[in-house]
Amino acid sequence: MPKYIFSFLFVSTLFFISCDNEPLDGGFGEDINDVFDPNGDATFQVRLNETLYVAEEITAIQEEALELSGKKGNAELSINISNPTVGTYTLSNTSEELILTYVPNNTSAQTFYIATSGELTISSYNEEIGIISGTFSGTLSEFVGLGEDIQMTEGIFEDVRFIEVIEIEVPGDDELPGDGDGNGDGSGED
Repeated sequence: MPKYIFSFLFVSTLFFISCDNEPLDGGFGEDINDVFDPNGDATFQVRLNETLYVAEEITAIQEEALELSGKKGNAELSINISNPTVGTYTLSNTSEELILTYVPNNTSAQTFYIATSGELTISSYNEEIGIISGTFSGTLSEFVGLGEDIQMTEGIFEDVRFIEVIEIEVPGDDELPGDGDGNGDGSGED
């Protein structure tokens, strides 16, 4: 019997030693922090009073309107277009079709700018594959009207990919099958 125990321990030791060479430092597939960025190759930039603003993070979502957002640090520039199509639009603070805003520091609620004049041109728009490109320029005015205007020149958004948000209807309690008394037999038929 001790002979078998010794053999068992010897084989077990060999087995465990052979497992010591397993890569346990993240070599198992993709890193969960490596998330695909659909706008990694996109461009969203503009000169604000001659200072180049290049978005570090670009997001675009099509829901009731198409909203493009370019963030750089704590600043954010957003374009909201109700019915995007190829063409030229007039920027105005009274437009319900197109709104362009700029928040220099979105960690505090101190300053908020809105485009009061200018143009935005959509040069390409493909809703089927979800991509948009265009240019813009104009004047940003502080919403409250206390700050100095900011001139936007050489604005461009190029190859920005957007996702479409689709509303899914979930049945309410009164629309679910069964009478809800909890006395079913599990067959699926009440």
